[in-house]
Amino acid sequence: MYSVLILFEIIGLLVCAGGVVLVIISCLKTIKGKKRIGGIITGAVLAFVSFSVCLLGGAYIVLSNADLKPSSDPSSRQMKESIADALNRQDTDALSTLFAEESVSGYELTRDDAEAIFNLLRSETTVESVKTTRTGMNDTAVTTYTFSIKTEAPVKRVVIVDCILRSPKDSFKGIQHISIGGRDMEKVNFGKKPDFYNHKR
Repeated sequence: MYSVLILFEIIGLLVCAGGVVLVIISCLKTIKGKKRIGGIITGAVLAFVSFSVCLLGGAYIVLSNADLKPSSDPSSRQMKESIADALNRQDTDALSTLFAEESVSGYELTRDDAEAIFNLLRSETTVESVKTTRTGMNDTAVTTYTFSIKTEAPVKRVVIVDCILRSPKDSFKGIQHISIGGRDMEKVNFGKKPDFYNHKR
């Protein structure tokens, strides 16, 4: 899809350049006494329309692949608070109810995964801080929460949670992937971070 858009962008730029050249040539001929009003109008219309299309197409390509600003919608705040509450209380049921029904790129998270996550944390946990980022692809957005956690040990843990909050497919909405890491351990993954380029709708 993006290769087609880029091809149209190139064609649009060429048409825009052709329109500008036509306007310049027509203006020069008009100055010399050869009336080329039609050429001026045609060139101006071609340049304006093709430039506008290129501008919109370029904006779409950039925004589709760029990191979006952290989400401020209520669903994002609610999800963040629900995950933090489940982590603080080590509530397996509360965490598992936030899992998506269907995975975009791998297997769906289960209650067993939630139990394994808390077994890995092993002790009482306290969420100290949360960083929220958001990425998008087409009509789906992934919100990533990075929780900095202190355990009873005390040992620092970083829990990264990838959620889909906006999608045309309701079964994708929810937690898709969780990873747990720290200085004294290798990162452990549960589920898989959504990979839009490999997913076939």
